[in-house]
Amino acid sequence: MLATVKERISNWNPQLVREIKGRWKPRNLVIAVGGSLLSQALIYLGFREELPSTANQMNRYCVGTPPADELNAAQFHNPPNNYCLENSAGNFVINWELWWLDVFTWLSVFFLIVLLVAGTYVLISDLSQEQQKGTLSFVRLTPRSVSNLLAGKILGVPVLIYTVMLLAFPLHLWAGMAAKIPVSLILGWDLVVVASCVFFYSAALLYGLVTTGLNGMQSWLGTGIVFAFLLMATKAGYSNALVNHNPFDWLTLFYPGKLLPYLIGETPHSLETIGYFNLKEAAALKWYGLPLWNHASSAIALLIVNYAWWTYWAWQGLQRCFRNSHSTLFSKQKSFWFTGSITVSLLGFMYPQTGDPEYVSAELLENFPILFGIEFAVFLFLIAALSPHRQTLQDWARYRHQKNDKPTRNLPADLMRGEYSPAGGAIALNLATNSLLIMIAIGFLPLENHRLFLGGMVLLTSSALLIYASLAQLLLLMKTPKRGIFATVAVSTLMVVPAMLDNIFPLPPIVSLTFFPIAAGAHIPSNLLFLTLVAQWAVIISCNIQLTRQLKKAGASSTKSLFSQQKTTPPRLPENAQ
Repeated sequence: MLATVKERISNWNPQLVREIKGRWKPRNLVIAVGGSLLSQALIYLGFREELPSTANQMNRYCVGTPPADELNAAQFHNPPNNYCLENSAGNFVINWELWWLDVFTWLSVFFLIVLLVAGTYVLISDLSQEQQKGTLSFVRLTPRSVSNLLAGKILGVPVLIYTVMLLAFPLHLWAGMAAKIPVSLILGWDLVVVASCVFFYSAALLYGLVTTGLNGMQSWLGTGIVFAFLLMATKAGYSNALVNHNPFDWLTLFYPGKLLPYLIGETPHSLETIGYFNLKEAAALKWYGLPLWNHASSAIALLIVNYAWWTYWAWQGLQRCFRNSHSTLFSKQKSFWFTGSITVSLLGFMYPQTGDPEYVSAELLENFPILFGIEFAVFLFLIAALSPHRQTLQDWARYRHQKNDKPTRNLPADLMRGEYSPAGGAIALNLATNSLLIMIAIGFLPLENHRLFLGGMVLLTSSALLIYASLAQLLLLMKTPKRGIFATVAVSTLMVVPAMLDNIFPLPPIVSLTFFPIAAGAHIPSNLLFLTLVAQWAVIISCNIQLTRQLKKAGASSTKSLFSQQKTTPPRLPENAQ
């Protein structure tokens, strides 16, 4: 029977069998099993050490009230309920449900971090090693579909990590049931964790495919980003700060631990006794004023839908880049859906929680820099995702006139939707549509007299991003193989250096506003806003004029070299003519 199952798996996904064979070896299995059991034992024994050892002391897991003669003045009217008392058998009266809840929460968070961080690392590292050895080229040549090959990677490369998780599942389930958490919610948590794994692992594969020039450092860099995100989100959960009523709440949708308050809230303890992952805070989250997070079932559904949506975009990039490493991550037409969905999602978290109308405008004004910052990062990613490299631009410049009978008339459409054209046109249209969405929100939100300032910030931020897009595309025409790194360094320098210099000695405000307007203060004079826009568009026009010249030069030189090769190559006669 096992042979039949193995044969079926081999027929369905040979890549999965290849990955499992390479990793499921006795030595690796012993390490995985031992590591899982040891981790569970350490967590269990660590919490056993937290139980009281002597009577007449305060302890988190005790349930007694101290006698009146041991209460101080502050405790007299509100005595603590965690005083350690012994029962008639001489054993401490312990709140075992709370103890098991802490064990369950620690198991959930610890193995979640291990699953996502370790899984991300092994996937990126595996791709890096296959690229260095050249075996990835053979995998690309196989007739199997991209989805079949990469599904084999996701299921097979972290197989030892899955083994660790399966061994930890019984204790995880037992701890949850002992803490009085419904089994349906425990399984719902596991389903959300699986959905998060699919997203993070898909993103890890995409990251590994597009970061080939980091000399093996990409696995550590990618893993570090995931670990830092999970660590900060977990710390926020334990501090009851996962909900902020600003656009940062959108980022926390990628943290599976956002579901933990709903599991913890089902236990028979007050939220003050538990002290972390507060359910009231989680349920207060709203999106466009809609209370979508009131119930655990809706929270599970929303988290899974969020992971599914962004996993779809990760697979769009994987489908394009796996066979052709020089392809852009997205097509220009689909990029509008990508950025639009992010902006619509972010705007839904803009409205603050406060019920006092006097403070709504001030809190909204504080939320807009967060919105601009996240949008700034999204469009920097979009610039990298849509900008083609030198050879693609050369081919586009050479063949555009052959493909279009009316090249001048078709140029705007080609820049907006063309597969191989420069990215500036599509990025400009993306910026225009997203700026329009933000402007509409500014018009409807109660911002009092701040609308003109925020509208100016939208224009400045969009223009600064167009500068970065134009500069990045210009630098990607360089002949050096490290042109991607040069473009990244140049754009980063334009963002960071003016702000650093401004802290050392004052720069003219127009300099910092031109390249990084997010750092501006709460008010910008209208004349300075106008001058900054003029300066920004002067830089944009200059970069694009230079880009046009470089494209014409590159297209002409490649055409000339092509004709020279045809002239120097002697014609081949048919065999029957010799």
